[in-house]
Amino acid sequence: MKETNTLHLKKPDSTDFYNVEDFNFNADAVDEAIRELREDGNAVNAAIAGKADSGHGHSVSEITDFPSALPASGGNADTVDGKHASFFAEANHTHNYAATGHTHDDRYYTETEVNSLLAGKAAANHSHSYAASSHTHDDRYYTESEVNNLLAGKAASNHTHNYAAASHTHTASQVSGLPTKLPANGGNADTVDNVHVVTTAALGLHRLASGTAAPTTSNCPAGCWYGKH
Repeated sequence: MKETNTLHLKKPDSTDFYNVEDFNFNADAVDEAIRELREDGNAVNAAIAGKADSGHGHSVSEITDFPSALPASGGNADTVDGKHASFFAEANHTHNYAATGHTHDDRYYTETEVNSLLAGKAAANHSHSYAASSHTHDDRYYTESEVNNLLAGKAASNHTHNYAAASHTHTASQVSGLPTKLPANGGNADTVDNVHVVTTAALGLHRLASGTAAPTTSNCPAGCWYGKH
């Protein structure tokens, strides 16, 4: 017949006949185990009677020989305010600070230099009043096309002209329509051989026929122009 591991209670098989002694044995074993548990529980309760809970606390007045200062005389604190000694500086430590009247080298700007650089500068949040990128103008302005039309055909501001000097001269070959003899047909010469022709009622203008003898004072009164034609 099988038994339990702890109390060794009897476990009849399905083929075993019922035996009241086996049943009574098991009942007595269980009863004895319960009695032992009760006795052990009473002993435990007696042991912890009057004991404080694990999470209890005390006030300073409830602690005997509480030191008046830390570290306590004859003792050594591991931490102060939760910080180890390495967190604190030595009592005679020093600091490498600059003097209150110190100056800086040229890697830094002085206050005056900074103020000068900032003078006249706009604030970071400033704004501008600009026209929209697609704005138009009224008739006080020319459009681009109008300006281009006005400039079309105009010379550049640095252009030059090839003009003759005011006192220039020309050769005969450079004069178009120049007559081959003077006076020209249909024209009138002011002088002939640098002599002006004077026509008066008293003197007249004598013109000799072609083929006649050379003009003399006898066939042309004095003071008249004479010649052949």
